Amino acid sequence: KVVRALKAFSMSLCLNHNERIQETHIQRAYEPETIVRLIDEAGMEFVAMYDAGTHNAVTAETERIYFIAREKRQKGKLYLS
Repeated sequence: KVVRALKAFSMSLCLNHNERIQETHIQRAYEPETIVRLIDEAGMEFVAMYDAGTHNAVTAETERIYFIAREKRQKGKLYLS
């Protein structure tokens, strides 16, 4: 399964007394396994994932995840330690 959820959020903002704008934000969520696979396919190395709210390990209740990835080391490229 690729797409985990699709959510749309609408909000109305008052910029000043005379101007009001309406915005719609759409979020698409993917299964963690899909993100890890895409990281690998992009030539990067998956390092870790954390619950975005607590910075602890991901649980079944986690709503948003931070993924940590880095470039895979390449021969002949200079890296800082």
